[in-house]
Amino acid sequence: MRPFSAVLMASVAVACSVGPRPEKFPPAREPAGATIQLRLLGKRVVTGELLAVQDSGFLVRDLGRILRVPNRAVRSGSLVTGGGTAFAGRPVGGTRERLRLLSRYPSGVTDDLLAQLLAAYGRDSVETVP
Repeated sequence: MRPFSAVLMASVAVACSVGPRPEKFPPAREPAGATIQLRLLGKRVVTGELLAVQDSGFLVRDLGRILRVPNRAVRSGSLVTGGGTAFAGRPVGGTRERLRLLSRYPSGVTDDLLAQLLAAYGRDSVETVP
């Protein structure tokens, strides 16, 4: 029984110090999503706040613009904040779920919320990246 207790205590000690600390993780300190960088087909790069991950692609705030980036336009991407999540093409499985959870709106953006976002940034509509 004694070796089991030692292993349990060591596991607890290690578990308490692994992972990002909230004070050093921007999405935990402010009401914003993680910063994402999307490399698109061609040579264009979109870098901005990840607002939401949708079935069809990403909703990103880039320099005050609200952009819809379809999955088919994405060659690869990575999180600038959020710790090393990188993907090629359309993110799937655990990668997609991690991106969704680190976005500003993990439960999605309704039409009403989108209208409020557009008004807040002085925009008429969402720009879709070709």
